[in-house]
Amino acid sequence: WIIKQLNQIPFEIKNSIKVLPSSASFCSHQDSRGRKFIKKLLGLYCNYVPDCFNRIVFFAVPFRPWSLAYLQMSLGQIPYLIGPRLEVSEFPVNLEKRKRIKLTFANNLFENLLGKVLPIQIPKVYIEGYKDLHQRALKAFPKSPSLICTALGLHRHEGFKFWAAWQKEQGVKIIAAQHGGGYGNTRVFSLENYEIDCSDKFISWGWGKQDSSRIIPLPSGQLAKSKQSLRQDPKGNILIAGWERARYLKWMATIPFGQKMEDFLDTHETFVSELQVEIRTLLIIRLPPHDLEWGAERRWAEFDPTLNVCRGGESLYDQLNRCRLFIGTSNCTANLESLTANFPTVLFWKPEYFGLRSSAQHLYDELRNAEILHDSPESAAAKVNKIFHDPLIWWRSSKVQEIRHKFCRQFAWTENNWHLDWKNTLKKISG
Repeated sequence: WIIKQLNQIPFEIKNSIKVLPSSASFCSHQDSRGRKFIKKLLGLYCNYVPDCFNRIVFFAVPFRPWSLAYLQMSLGQIPYLIGPRLEVSEFPVNLEKRKRIKLTFANNLFENLLGKVLPIQIPKVYIEGYKDLHQRALKAFPKSPSLICTALGLHRHEGFKFWAAWQKEQGVKIIAAQHGGGYGNTRVFSLENYEIDCSDKFISWGWGKQDSSRIIPLPSGQLAKSKQSLRQDPKGNILIAGWERARYLKWMATIPFGQKMEDFLDTHETFVSELQVEIRTLLIIRLPPHDLEWGAERRWAEFDPTLNVCRGGESLYDQLNRCRLFIGTSNCTANLESLTANFPTVLFWKPEYFGLRSSAQHLYDELRNAEILHDSPESAAAKVNKIFHDPLIWWRSSKVQEIRHKFCRQFAWTENNWHLDWKNTLKKISG
């Protein structure tokens, strides 16, 4: 479309469209049939919970069901575990309606193109299907909440967005909660900015900002699950968590993307090539659940076809519980889960690929001092070669534990009684 609008370079149009699979950015694994069935039953149950017992509504918060139920009961509520999932209805594009959207901010060529493309690219649910989903959302969700608390609802659930926006206009407060890694430390992270801007208060996993009173650090209920579920197997395997992103950015962040992904994937092979032969037999290379067409499986097969490479299937927890050591290669959620669980962990990535904000730099430097974080695959491999027989000897040292605890308190804070902190905070906010 841009090439045609500019009309400055020769082009040829071919009727061949390749559709890539959608990326599961916020999911570590796909739901099994059993999990889907349980969710369906919980959804049917929640439809019959009276609105008067759900003044504080939780939606798409990644807690264990019994943990969420316990929190809700401590607030004096009947557990409401799963909110409505509304399907977006299909509507034909109304070009005449879209032509009436006039954007007149253009002062240069880029802004001129942007003003033309935005009315075309706005999703149909916000124009042609707006009235339909708005009405269905108000009917499906609780009618008179005093507070709305969500984590993933601001991203993937259009029906929830319509309902929450309408409730916000009625004066209801919205609480957003952190649901993954990168928050509070990534130099540029548009998801964090978006979630904070959408909410009255934002619950972080320990970090804050001097220029924002909206952020409330609380122990993470999501990470409490990791702390309770992960157990090291001293004689087990060694798990490497691979990481990929789509070729084109869906949101802005200082992470490797596009052509940089090729070099990023090369560092994984460099790391494995530096490992002792005995360690290679212990490796499990876990690829992201969705193939984003970087050819990772082919690359590993060409590099060493004897390696144990998997994509999808088992959850990260199930695999880690059969391992002695976790290797993280990106600044992501899995690192925080393993560190919170006090699971022996070695991290490596080039500093320029995961840019940090200045307020977080000193804690990552401390991870380097403890030899948890390495700036090169060669350095990380040398550490693994040294400790792989019994990682706990190194991991349980006072220096490592002190730095791990300090880092987690800032970016991966959790407590066994996290429900109490949440209950007191939510009651205070809701009035």
